[in-house]
Amino acid sequence: MKKFQFIALFFAIILSGCSGGGDSGFGSNTNVLVSTSPVARDASLPAASAGPYSVASTNIEFDAALMAAGTIPHDYLGGNDIGGTRYYINTILTNSADTFQFNVVVPNDNTLYGSETNATVPYVGYILYPTTTPSTFLDFNLGTTVLPGMHTAGQTPVFENNAAKYPLVIYSHGQGSQPLTQQQIDLAQLIASQGYIVCMLFHGDNRFPQFSSADLTQAQSIALRPLAVKTAIDALLSSTTIFGAIFSAHIDATRIGGVGESFGGSAMAALQGAQIIGPSMTSTRPLMKDARIKASANIVPFLGKSSGDLFGLKHKGISYMTSNQPYMAITGALDNLTSQSDYKEAIGLMNSDRYLISISNESHAFTASAYSDASAWILQFLEAYVKKIAAAKSTLEKASSVDAGGNDSVL
Repeated sequence: MKKFQFIALFFAIILSGCSGGGDSGFGSNTNVLVSTSPVARDASLPAASAGPYSVASTNIEFDAALMAAGTIPHDYLGGNDIGGTRYYINTILTNSADTFQFNVVVPNDNTLYGSETNATVPYVGYILYPTTTPSTFLDFNLGTTVLPGMHTAGQTPVFENNAAKYPLVIYSHGQGSQPLTQQQIDLAQLIASQGYIVCMLFHGDNRFPQFSSADLTQAQSIALRPLAVKTAIDALLSSTTIFGAIFSAHIDATRIGGVGESFGGSAMAALQGAQIIGPSMTSTRPLMKDARIKASANIVPFLGKSSGDLFGLKHKGISYMTSNQPYMAITGALDNLTSQSDYKEAIGLMNSDRYLISISNESHAFTASAYSDASAWILQFLEAYVKKIAAAKSTLEKASSVDAGGNDSVL
């Protein structure tokens, strides 16, 4: 395979996202490969468990009767372009007025956004937040998954503490995926139960051309992601938008973090300053950055290959990441998209606190047990760097394993 030619193949492989198959049991090792911590790692993290708060979520119902003949739900949830007709979840929403939606106005840059330059692109998401106990809202069965305490039409949030401001976490899923698998919902619920507001975005990547070496100007599938995250934060913090009018008074704008999976981890790196390949094969260019994101924790983030791809030759684009936005990568030792040596090289170029966690016997698609361990690392990281709890950071800097996990070691 020639240099740079792998990019289109990467996108084809990663379409399934990052939520893994069945649980094979967790008897593997977790290696903390890179960290800025100088202290000995002789502690373990508590296994991920629900926090003290009940969790509710905004409405995200869709009506199959609104789907076009011959289409399937994923054409809308993951986005799709079939014969020139674009499909996206906003067109099949049951309660459009009660669903978090916003528009991204694409900048005038056809070397980066290609055919989307100057376009207005719709986005949809849903939000989980701490609510009162017992919850006013009922869990909602989406068919194959269950959403906790989902609002029905006309209902508005009931916060656990109406006077409190909560940290905000933005979640970005894998390429071509969507944020309604049970693993993703459970992770978001877990984070929200610890006192966070969590926004889950539907990126709808397959509405756009795949980014490949054939045309580096058609980079919208990656370039729109950080732009969408930034716009979602803008909408939630603005008192003039429908959802901002409700949530802005309850979000602490000084405590915002990110969680990404696979391509979502690429987007978080870009938001923290990483540059992607282009406009030539040997150069890199910035995407939308957002200093409001204090740190991000990421599961199998796609950080590329040293031979040259998304972030350029020898991960050059990673070296532009800022010095004050920590980054965590939780990886599978058998990942075939970014190898462990590539992860170490890329993470080593980062300028802020950075953590590389490697789980042996795991590929790009985590088993349920590995995902559970990843959740524990994510929670600890968010407590340390988004809530800025000193004791949480101290524990994170000493940790080499998760309670009830496998036999862990530090390299």
